[in-house]
Amino acid sequence: MKKPVLGLFADEAGLRDYLAGNLSLIEPGLRLKKTNYGVHNPLGADGSFDIFAQDRFGNFVIIEIKRSDQAARHALHELSKYIALFMESQKVDIHRIRCFVISTHWHELDVPLSFFKDSCPVEVSGFEVAAAGRNVTVKKRPLPKVSLASRLSPDMRFIFFESAENQKGFCEDLRQALAGIRHARAALIVMEPIADRDYMCLLCAWRVPDIALTDVKTLIFNPDFQEEYYFFPGWELETDLCDWLEDQSKKATAVWPSDARATPEKVENYKAHHRYTELIKLGDWPENDLVNDLEQVVQFLGAKDVSSKTSRANRHEFEKLSSKSTGKSWDYASDAFEQFISNNAFWVSMYKQVARDIPEDATVHFIGSNMRHFYYAVHQAIEYPEAELSAFAISISDENGLHVDVVGGWLWDGVTYPANARANIEGTYGTTVALSLLLQSAVDQKNYDAVYRQHGFFPYVSVRHPDTGEYKLYGPDDAPTHGSESQRLSAFVKANPDYCAEVSACLEAVPRNFAKIK
Repeated sequence: MKKPVLGLFADEAGLRDYLAGNLSLIEPGLRLKKTNYGVHNPLGADGSFDIFAQDRFGNFVIIEIKRSDQAARHALHELSKYIALFMESQKVDIHRIRCFVISTHWHELDVPLSFFKDSCPVEVSGFEVAAAGRNVTVKKRPLPKVSLASRLSPDMRFIFFESAENQKGFCEDLRQALAGIRHARAALIVMEPIADRDYMCLLCAWRVPDIALTDVKTLIFNPDFQEEYYFFPGWELETDLCDWLEDQSKKATAVWPSDARATPEKVENYKAHHRYTELIKLGDWPENDLVNDLEQVVQFLGAKDVSSKTSRANRHEFEKLSSKSTGKSWDYASDAFEQFISNNAFWVSMYKQVARDIPEDATVHFIGSNMRHFYYAVHQAIEYPEAELSAFAISISDENGLHVDVVGGWLWDGVTYPANARANIEGTYGTTVALSLLLQSAVDQKNYDAVYRQHGFFPYVSVRHPDTGEYKLYGPDDAPTHGSESQRLSAFVKANPDYCAEVSACLEAVPRNFAKIK
């Protein structure tokens, strides 16, 4: 009669003792220190791990052995507990600890251990133990990659239609095209025109998991769909998937590629003349999906709280509500905001000073706007006095009555009166046409802050306590001492009417409401 563990051992302890006596099966050079090694927990239940060993480099190795799917479900809970207790009791540096999980079954353990490995501060490995006759084999388990990167492809598309009927038919064609394709996930967002505008949809795709790469590639492969240049490295398959989906219906209107390419900024700007009215899910979506409704997906696409280091980031707008009490969520929000303002060293230094003093339980509202092109802001300000240059605001409040408003932006020195706008534009952009094109570019991410300085603008940060009336204005060392928050873009336009009119004439073909006015 076969024994319950690999047909060779009466129980898990038998397998443990066998492996403890044959550690070279796991890794050459391992030395046994103890089996069933106990760790003390001064605040709760003690525990023990199966094998305590040391590798040939002097690192300590915690080994846990599981013999079934059911037992595997408890492995990560036990492992995280043992790591913490071992570090605390033995005062071992984290870089000197390795953790091995050895199991006969991996169906329940592959994905959780992969995620644990990526998030755990110590090195974690999995091993599969098996038996061939009377011989026991131990092989390192290649864990599936659980991506912690963005799930939503940055390559999004606007689709245009001549009628609502064509729009509806297109949506149904794409729904049918991706029906039954496992693990492939995309969506169409129906855009309803507010005035005399085109009917539109927004097409987006989610990252194809490794398990489905071959199937999706087989489905969509066609040399005609291979783009000559991919704007977003690492998202080539999702780009091809969008191309393939677009080709599954002939009901859309042909447009220039630059008009079709969607960006987070365009997603936000289109809200001025389109309503995002319906989310149509394409492909393999869970029946119990309570995350991806219309509101959430539109928010994801706007990417207003995404780190500027990611390919999907909205580098023109930022908005996020967070608190230090949320731990890693706060770390992400704070770092993402710092990256958003990182083109200005003075702003970053001031934010770091402010952030140090934010109470743990305070609620922080971040808002930022990056107006990269000074001349376009002037063009807007001719008609819209509320137009502004790059700026940010941080509102800090807590239940104890704390309220602090931090505002950063650009102020005019009041003494700079530039001349010859066309020559200045050409000096920066080459031609006025180049500036007009860059205003609509989804690729150019350069900041042009030197133009701000050329026109007498300098960065500032103000800190105001509305409850006490305390207020202070900060500027860099070379800022004029007579600076005032009233000297904003509107003051510059008022004081330089002829120059600003010349700027606006150079951008006559560009609508002033091309970007939203705050």
